[in-house]
Amino acid sequence: MMLKAAKTTLMILLVMIIFAVTAGANTTAVVPLPAVDSENEPAVALSPEKEEVVYASLSSNGTVQSVYIVNVFSLEQRGAITDFGNYTTVQNLTDQTQLELDGSQISFTADAGRFYYQGDSDSNQLPWLIDIGYALDGETIEPEQLAGRTGVLEISISTAPNSEVDPVFYENYMLQATVKLDAQKCTNITTNGAAVANEGSFKSINFTGMPNQEALFSLSCDVTDFEMDGITIAAVPFSFSFELPDTDQYTDSLSELSTAIANINEGAQKLSEGAASLYGGSYSLKKGTEQFNEGLGQLSSNSPLVLDGAKQFGNGLKQLNAVLQQANPDELFAAGEGLNQLADGLDGAALGFGALGENLGAVHDGMSALISSLPDTDVDISTLSPDTDPALIEAYLTQKAAIAAVKSEYGREGGVSSMLLRLEGGMTDATSQLGELALLVRTLHSQMDADETKNILNSLKNGVFVLTTEYECLYNGIEEYAEGVDNLFASHSSLLGGLDSLRNGLYQLRAGLNELSYGTGELAYQTKDLDLQLSEQIDGLTDDLLGGDFTPVSFADSRNTTVVSVQFIFTTISIRA
Repeated sequence: MMLKAAKTTLMILLVMIIFAVTAGANTTAVVPLPAVDSENEPAVALSPEKEEVVYASLSSNGTVQSVYIVNVFSLEQRGAITDFGNYTTVQNLTDQTQLELDGSQISFTADAGRFYYQGDSDSNQLPWLIDIGYALDGETIEPEQLAGRTGVLEISISTAPNSEVDPVFYENYMLQATVKLDAQKCTNITTNGAAVANEGSFKSINFTGMPNQEALFSLSCDVTDFEMDGITIAAVPFSFSFELPDTDQYTDSLSELSTAIANINEGAQKLSEGAASLYGGSYSLKKGTEQFNEGLGQLSSNSPLVLDGAKQFGNGLKQLNAVLQQANPDELFAAGEGLNQLADGLDGAALGFGALGENLGAVHDGMSALISSLPDTDVDISTLSPDTDPALIEAYLTQKAAIAAVKSEYGREGGVSSMLLRLEGGMTDATSQLGELALLVRTLHSQMDADETKNILNSLKNGVFVLTTEYECLYNGIEEYAEGVDNLFASHSSLLGGLDSLRNGLYQLRAGLNELSYGTGELAYQTKDLDLQLSEQIDGLTDDLLGGDFTPVSFADSRNTTVVSVQFIFTTISIRA
């Protein structure tokens, strides 16, 4: 029994010695404290935030050789994690916990804190197609042949989108390519816009490519016994913090401009409607003018007949006056029935003058109405389009002057209007006087008393004498009337001839104003929210410049929905002798 206890004691001492030796050999080892075995506790399924860092190894000319992704999780407590990715192998970079790879699903349990694992991608596809070219002394050269060479070296790096990969990374990520050159072996370095910095004995050349843009970086230098570390290309979401100035002062002015353009369009619409109405009215004007011109032509052609008749009537009055002035009452008494015939003739003349007076009144009213209907068009020439045909403007001004001349000639003092009124009044007076003379003649015949006949004869003499004298003035007025009708007919014929030109011009004006109206309408529509359009363009340019809002997505697998960051780091192999 004692022997068994001694063996047990010896075994315990041996274990303690071995532990002490092991602890001495590795001072960083952690001695587990006696605690509850957390691994035996049931793991809670978690969906913690995840970060992805995509690493790629490239050949010296940019060909992708391998891709792996380091996946990083931030856990607030121990739990079970399920992740997704197309990997050939996975490796725990945090502890000894086994990772289970089932197709594209990776499952594991992790403690609270940061947990890392690496997955080797089964694809070499990246969001960018990268091509790196080299030339020495102007001749293309393979990178493997550059080591130890001397001459003028040119390096070009071009990038383009890879259609095999989700474009979200190409569209939102900024590229930075870094080339490190030994300053002792590489001199006279020139680039196409790179930032060059000193890093000890090296020159660091940094190129930047914007999102959603193909890039071409290039540099040249003089090299001696050339060698170079690998080129590094990093890609991160583009973001730039910059406070833009207030643009309201610009957009407010554009809002006023939009309102002004809308007002111009409204004016153009009204001008177009007015031109259409004027063109439609010109048709009625032309028809009415043609009818009026036809009537004036008839009046003008009948004027010689009127003058001849008036002249004959005047001669008859003169003869009658001469006879009466020499007439003997006894001879007149003996005339008997001849007096009745004279009275009938005077009544007929009175009716003729009365009808002529009415016709002259109707002519005056008709002409006045038509003259009033002539349009008082007054278009502001300065408001017309610069493209308006000068011949059209000239036709408009000529027609406007012709209309004004016709109205002036008709309405002036002593013009056609006042002359017609005077003639109408003269015809009315002549009708009245002829009627009175006829009445005197009939009275003379009916009474046929010698004494009374003498009195009536004296009255008749006086009346015919006055009528003969006044008729001279009336005849002069008829001559003026005939001359005025001829002048008006000539002026109006010229007006009628210009109406066709006016209508053609108005048609062109209407067509031009329709085009102007359409153009201003289109302009008003396109600029109705000019301030908003500018604001949207500024916002769009700002997003392009500053990066806008971008929500990260998983590069490994779209089923990973808790990704908060994805970065890319590519490195080419070194060129060394």
